[in-house]
Amino acid sequence: MKSERPVLIVGDHNAHINTMAERVRDLGHSIVRMKSLDEAINLALERHITFAVAILEVPSVAFHLRQALESFKDQTNSFDMRCIATGTSPSDADRSALREAGVSLALWSPFEDTALRFQLNSALAPSQIELLRSELRAPFDIPATVCAGSRIKRATLYSLSAAGAYLKTPRPSMSGAQIKVAFPLPGGKVSASCQVLYTNVPGNLSKGLLPMGMAVQFLGLGRQVGAAIRNSVECRSAELSV
Repeated sequence: MKSERPVLIVGDHNAHINTMAERVRDLGHSIVRMKSLDEAINLALERHITFAVAILEVPSVAFHLRQALESFKDQTNSFDMRCIATGTSPSDADRSALREAGVSLALWSPFEDTALRFQLNSALAPSQIELLRSELRAPFDIPATVCAGSRIKRATLYSLSAAGAYLKTPRPSMSGAQIKVAFPLPGGKVSASCQVLYTNVPGNLSKGLLPMGMAVQFLGLGRQVGAAIRNSVECRSAELSV
């Protein structure tokens, strides 16, 4: 399910922020748009709002950002709010200000809806979940082929790690099924045997923040294939980081 608290979007009313607001709303999130954190504080106090996530346009909010965010979280009781930086790829000084303020997630233009959904999910997830993961994950939006017995189905690779993947498809295989998955990476095509961990479909939509599809665990992944996946995931993750 989506967060009951709104997503705060801070930035000037330009084309990028307008489009960002529409795309976040299209994913099912309620939003609040403000030009500055100070304006957002006034609104939050007036309407008793706490925020789940803040999307911050750079560089307009980078000046003294650490102090501004600390004050914002304290005054609005949004203590667990995580932030996503957005806009064009910023200068080194702006990146430094963002990191110093504790902002690590980014959506530099242009980005696809898969990356937006992934970053919002990351910002909404309890921080300890990422610490428990054995492998780094990153979002992708590339075609994949699923082979289940004699049947071949098309899918889209939504997220990937060296431990497994999430495949977007309206026709996932059953939980526990063993399948083969193939998809292209910059280093070449990857083909791997997998086991389906869980499915996410209407009537069994247990992961409301994810698209319809299935999570799979890789089985017996070779060292060379594992290294290729890790390299692609690290590169992709760096593109979405401050």
